[in-house]
Amino acid sequence: MNFLSFLSFSAALQANPNSGPIVTDRPDFTESSLVVPLRSIQLESGLTYERTNRQNRALNGPEVLLRFGLAERLELRVGLPNYNRIESTSSSDSEGLDDTYVGAKIQLGPICNDIGLALIPAVSIPTGRKGIRSEAWSPELKVVFSKGLGIYSLSGMIYAAWIEEDGEKRTPLQTTLSLGIPIKEGLGMFTEYILDVKKDSEPAHTFHTGFTFQPKPNRQFDIHFGFGLSPNAPDFFIGAGYSHRF
Repeated sequence: MNFLSFLSFSAALQANPNSGPIVTDRPDFTESSLVVPLRSIQLESGLTYERTNRQNRALNGPEVLLRFGLAERLELRVGLPNYNRIESTSSSDSEGLDDTYVGAKIQLGPICNDIGLALIPAVSIPTGRKGIRSEAWSPELKVVFSKGLGIYSLSGMIYAAWIEEDGEKRTPLQTTLSLGIPIKEGLGMFTEYILDVKKDSEPAHTFHTGFTFQPKPNRQFDIHFGFGLSPNAPDFFIGAGYSHRF
């Protein structure tokens, strides 16, 4: 989410649904609680490099998410398959495309005390290469909230997915909390905590931070990195991206 623009976008959206600076769902894990403006198209993309277990490496991109403003409080979301290259010391290397993502964002806020609130139901469709794609259609649900704190903004997300691994149904959970910090006009940063909970494994704790830069109201560049705070979290990851609203 681009935290710099959250409050100004909210005010502008009430006056004119096609105005206001771009608000993205990247580069942090926490999604925005706002939909894109009515009849607009927003492209978000990026590239991420990750290392796990000190040896395994993964590169994926272009992380394309297309968001279409269908109504003042509703957007359609389509994520194109990512290309993944995975180098592993415990198994053979693999590369190829992963799943296609289709979903919607329903903006419920602002509610009491100007708290932003949104629901994001979606499904991942196994369209990619065997061994990289999911084993079956995987529905998911995200609940997102946000709150302005003076010049700062606080946002969080609860995420649940219903997936199949090795013929067994699993429900991984993720909770995030992110603080947006403005630096100057067009430039901001965030810090984020991520908790991942999976069956038969210890919880994974991750720290994440990054910067966003908006040279124009409808364009955004980002760079971000993070590292694990527990043994079963990623060693580190780093990424960059670009977003554009049409």
